[in-house]
Amino acid sequence: LLGALLAAGFDAREIRDQVLTMLMAGHETTAKALGWTIYLLDRHPEAAGAPLSHLIKESMRLYPPVWLLSRTALVDDEVAGYRIPAGTLVCVSPYLLHRHPDLWIDPERFDPSRFAVEPPEFAYLPFSDGPRRCIGERLALFEAELVLKTLRERVRIELDPSHPVEPEALVTLRPRHGLLATVTPR
Repeated sequence: LLGALLAAGFDAREIRDQVLTMLMAGHETTAKALGWTIYLLDRHPEAAGAPLSHLIKESMRLYPPVWLLSRTALVDDEVAGYRIPAGTLVCVSPYLLHRHPDLWIDPERFDPSRFAVEPPEFAYLPFSDGPRRCIGERLALFEAELVLKTLRERVRIELDPSHPVEPEALVTLRPRHGLLATVTPR
């Protein structure tokens, strides 16, 4: 990230502002992705041997931290037979898209092996896509893999099976009642 900002000709203040934005904006979504990954691993211990990147991507498929994307149409358009006038706010829900049965086989099933191959174009949007794709995608995935690897090496996390876990769509998708867990050193 720093290299890209330097190469783009940002001055020291702009670089500081961009790095702070990345750290502040990226921490919540990465934390939510890790929380959902821990939840799914607890519910599916057979998946523990899957590559970390597959575990995280599959958890973001089922529980994308950014569950709703909105864009303003710049020009008149038509999508799937619907007229969209310029200026219209258009919303796409990765949460719904990632569970669409025309795009995913058995879409409600947690299956990290799905990510052994690239998903179909525009079927997987946890970081949006196109010119507004999240600039922090690579940093977020790297950070999430590093944290998950460290946690798995150092502690055992057991979620309380009686604690209710249900998604709540606020700014980000979070477990409504949090995750109640016992953490013990390995």
